[in-house]
Amino acid sequence: MHRDQKKVNMKQEADFLLVMGNKCMTERVPPILASRLNKTIELFKASANKPQIIVSGGRNPHSLSDKSEAEMMQEYLLEAGIPANHIIVEEKAMNTIQNLEFSSIKIHRFWSKETRPRVIIVTSDYHLPRTKLQAKKLGFKVQYASAKTMSMLKWPAMFREFTALLWYDRYVIAIVVGIDVLYSLSLYI
Repeated sequence: MHRDQKKVNMKQEADFLLVMGNKCMTERVPPILASRLNKTIELFKASANKPQIIVSGGRNPHSLSDKSEAEMMQEYLLEAGIPANHIIVEEKAMNTIQNLEFSSIKIHRFWSKETRPRVIIVTSDYHLPRTKLQAKKLGFKVQYASAKTMSMLKWPAMFREFTALLWYDRYVIAIVVGIDVLYSLSLYI
């Protein structure tokens, strides 16, 4: 967890920075998402070629806001001085897998060169393992940049990550538990 991924290799400039969304329950960008956006701003400003930024996140049906996560992220970046023509909004995604899938569609729409686009996924430090796992399953070859999570928010966020990983693999877990139960019952029959 403490792998320092803050220093992304900027010798090989990125073509896209993909910012993973985070649940927004009000009109304000929550601290975890703000740290992801601040990391994105830092990378954008350090980059010589000024990559496109994809903000990915849909509208939470339980939110008090009418805006999607992506719209809120776009506003945050605009207020920080990122030019509007460098921001691509993806507002359908409701989870990590969809963030990656729908954003890859956006990348393919905007990418016209023959070479593979260079993508850096920006997410929170605690969210990196799940993001990497899902990106690998989808066959993505990308770099990662992690945003530091405030200490008081890290443990609840890590617990949520643990449950999300269990949820993604719930069928495998159910099969393993089922086999174990059947095997245990067969010993008593």
